[in-house]
Amino acid sequence: MEIGKLDQRIVIQSYTQTRSASGGVVRDYSTYATRWAQVLPKGGNEAQEAMEKTARRICDFVVRKGGLTLNETMRIVWRGETFDITTIDPSGLRLNEFILIRGVSKDN
Repeated sequence: MEIGKLDQRIVIQSYTQTRSASGGVVRDYSTYATRWAQVLPKGGNEAQEAMEKTARRICDFVVRKGGLTLNETMRIVWRGETFDITTIDPSGLRLNEFILIRGVSKDN
């Protein structure tokens, strides 16, 4: 991995769940980290979900590991588009210095 290829700014958001004053569950995302990444579009497809067509876009994001602890409840925002994290793969990248993250964006 060449460091110069990390040329796109992404925001990694973590899922949070709290209780409202009335006792209801409030689900939200907050910024966990902002990183430079290499973005590798992997295509997409259309699916039928709940009687609606949904377009999906798949991208791989390569980031420096740098103390990140990621999980599949998190998501990535890139150029205003939100990608749910589906896979986190630290293997196969140079000296475990980088992480490959696959994200899927839904547009309905």
